[in-house]
Amino acid sequence: MLAPAEGELVLFVVAAMVGRSPLVGVTGSITTVFLVHWRLLRSGSTVVPSQTTCPRSSKHTISRRISLANQKTLMKTYDRAYFDRWYRDPRERVATRESLERKVRMVISVTEFLLGRPVRTVLDVGCGEAQWYPLLKRLRRDVRYIGVESSEYALSRFGGARHIRRGSLADLDGMRLPQRLDLIVCADVFQYVDTPALVRGLDAIRRLLGGVAYLEAFTTEDAMEGDRVEWHERTAGEYRALFRRAGLTQCAPYCFVDVDELDVLNVFERL
Repeated sequence: MLAPAEGELVLFVVAAMVGRSPLVGVTGSITTVFLVHWRLLRSGSTVVPSQTTCPRSSKHTISRRISLANQKTLMKTYDRAYFDRWYRDPRERVATRESLERKVRMVISVTEFLLGRPVRTVLDVGCGEAQWYPLLKRLRRDVRYIGVESSEYALSRFGGARHIRRGSLADLDGMRLPQRLDLIVCADVFQYVDTPALVRGLDAIRRLLGGVAYLEAFTTEDAMEGDRVEWHERTAGEYRALFRRAGLTQCAPYCFVDVDELDVLNVFERL
């Protein structure tokens, strides 16, 4: 464990696993507890940990300073440098392969428990480099995976090999996609989408859903820190109303079902 030096503070926080950006939730995710090392700044700069979603057993790196004003002026581009920085650089990556695999295993387990059979079809919306794809194929060799992504880099580098189609959450309704999908994933996307696009996306997800939707939603109550560029603040109540409006019912951490589709669920199999 790191010992706090003079002028420093050690906090226990709950960190949210993310798909694209460095985020730390002080009160948000219920999945894993992390120790994050913060440096108290007298300059007034925003502090963003250089490794925000590492496993409990990982070593922690020293926080670095990022001025919030400067951060807002940066152009948000999901290019190779972005993915290299946040997914492969051991000093700054926001997750590890092991932490992502734990998430994927949890989602598959929930889905297969409710379906009563192995997962066969997966739609991954805002998939980035489609990091779920190799893990899903290793766990379920015959699964049919479709990724949806707007990043030119991700499409050119991984589009063919990982079955990624050009599109976004707001575009789902106009895309030719299979119906009654076993699993729909939309991780670390909602906070960067305006409400009209989110409403359209949730409606499309429900129409396409035949099993479980894994939908990460970070709220103002979670006190998220990190990539705040183009961030849309929403309370837990606002997200609950959006899910309710779309006809989606929570059944596990970030997991939702259409109870009209899965009408065999018992009362306490849903939250």
